[in-house]
Parts: sequence; C-alpha cells; structure tokens
Amino acid sequence: VKITVPIIVLLSYFSIINYQEVGWLLVIYHLVIVIWLMFFLKQIGGLDIHKGVVKRVKLSKHLEMIRYMLYGAMNHIGDILVYKIDVIMIGLMMTATDVGYYSIFLFLTVVIDIPTNAVIRTTKILISKGFENNELKEIERIYKSASVNLFSIGIILFALIWLNMNTFFYIMTNGEDLMLYKTAFLFLALAKLFDMITSVNFHIISFSPYFRINSLFILILACINTLLNYYFIDNFGIVGAAMSTAISMFLFNLAKTIFIIIKYKMQPFKWEYLIMGLFLVISILLPFIFPTLMASPIISGIISGVIVLLFIFSIYKLEVSVEINNFINKYWGKFFS
Repeated sequence: VKITVPIIVLLSYFSIINYQEVGWLLVIYHLVIVIWLMFFLKQIGGLDIHKGVVKRVKLSKHLEMIRYMLYGAMNHIGDILVYKIDVIMIGLMMTATDVGYYSIFLFLTVVIDIPTNAVIRTTKILISKGFENNELKEIERIYKSASVNLFSIGIILFALIWLNMNTFFYIMTNGEDLMLYKTAFLFLALAKLFDMITSVNFHIISFSPYFRINSLFILILACINTLLNYYFIDNFGIVGAAMSTAISMFLFNLAKTIFIIIKYKMQPFKWEYLIMGLFLVISILLPFIFPTLMASPIISGIISGVIVLLFIFSIYKLEVSVEINNFINKYWGKFFS
C-alpha cells in the first residue's frame, strides 16, 4: 500500500490516468490483496478448503460466527462512514476548496492518531484472550495502560503541531487561507485526544458478550453527527464541521466508557491526568494569548520543545506509565553512554 497508492496518485497528478481509472485501479488493487492474503493463509495452514470442512462445524456455531461477522462488518463500515460524514456534508453544503482545506486538518489529526493504530493492533488480541479466559483484571490493566500511553503521546504530538501551526502554514501553498480555519484542527485534535484517553473501549465492547451495543452507539453517533453538521456547517463553515465531529465523538466515547463502567466496573482514568491536562490547556492557550510571539517559527519551535520536554519530565517523575519510563531509561542511558 505504501508503494502502490502513491504511484496511482502520481499517475493521476501527472494526468496519465483520469479519476475514473484511479477508482478502478484502487478496486483492482484491493481485490488482488484479498486473493494474495487467501493464498498466503492457505500456505501457512490457516485456510481449510477440503471437502466436508463445513459439516465438521455445528450449524449453531456457523450461525454464531456469521452473526458476529455481520455485526463486526456493520460496526466497521459504520465507523468509517461516521468519521467521513463531515467531509461528505462539507462537499454537499460548501465547495470543493473547503473540502480540501478540511482534509488538510484531518490529515494533521491523523498524525496524532498514528500511535493509536499501533496500540490497537497489539491489544485486540490480548483483550480477546482476556474475555476467552475470563481475565477481567488483565483487560482492565490493558485498558488503563493503553489510555495513559496514548494520552501521553497524543499530548506531545498535539503540542508540537498546534504550537507550530503557523510554521506549517508558512511553508504550505495557500497557507494564509488555512490560517483562518486553524481552530478546526483544534476541535478535531481534542476529539482525537478524548478518543485516545478512552483508549480501547470500542474493542472491549466488541470482544465482550455485549458486542451488539456498539452498533447502537454508532447509529446514534451517525444521527447526532449528521444533525449537528447541518447546523454547524451552515453557521460556522468547516470550523463548524470540526465542532460537530468533536461533540459527536465526545458523546460516543463517553457512552462507551459509561457502559463499560456499568457492566464491568472498570475505567481508564487516573488522577495524574489532571497534571497532564494542565500541559494540554497551556498548549492550547499559548497561541491565543501570545499570537505575535507564536507567529515566529523559531520562538514557537523553542517554546513547543520546552513544553514537550517539561511534559516528558513530569510524566516520568509521576511514573504514570511503566512502558514510557522503561523506554526513557533505556534510551537515556544509551544517549549518555
């Protein structure tokens, strides 16, 4: 994907292929990947296609697997659509230029989200095994650990991007136009940070006996997000789209977190989050309090670096995360050796 998709994008950019051909190439590419993965599964013994394999599994088990698969597929599709509703509605209610501006802020938010994908890939297996073996304490440990690690990294990435936003705009084409809408990134980033602090709540519910409830939450989220988008986009443009997404995602994650508290008596929060939140608030307010000062690339770079270093020092001393402390101890010693 890191080779094929950029090649397709470049072919389109240089007008070697048109938009319709881009779509067909992407579809063909993903079909090839599916066939390739099926072949790979067969090679490692993970795919049984022998005659009678279906009969060896009870009908009730087949129905259970199909039901779970359908709910999982609906949740996945719904999750994608919910996150794209704002882009679609900006395209319908505004212009293609506004969609482009908004997509840039979405891309910057995705940078904050990169650690989440890595953590989710690892923890999904552990959460599944935890429910299989009824090890709720282990699931709670993963819940809390993922939360503090993601929130810590999220604050660092947010501070580096938000405090240096003017520098990004300076080096970008039409950056002065984007400057007017930079609060859109702020709302999207805050939504993402709350998603990170609530960590793996979606996957805890997905692997639990209550996995169907996720579909209900996604449906409610989609309705709320659509209604809010109509109002906020009409009144505040692309910043309004970011506001509606932030409100919807906050309510979505709050509902999942409350559900897990009620059903399993576990939650991801720690008192140290108050101190961590203080650094977040300072990072948010600095560009508003000192706009002229933060407009300088050198000064904003120094300030963001100082805040990040102080934040890392604080969470290290508070020992909020075993993983972060071990990482610092390991590479701090190597640096000075």
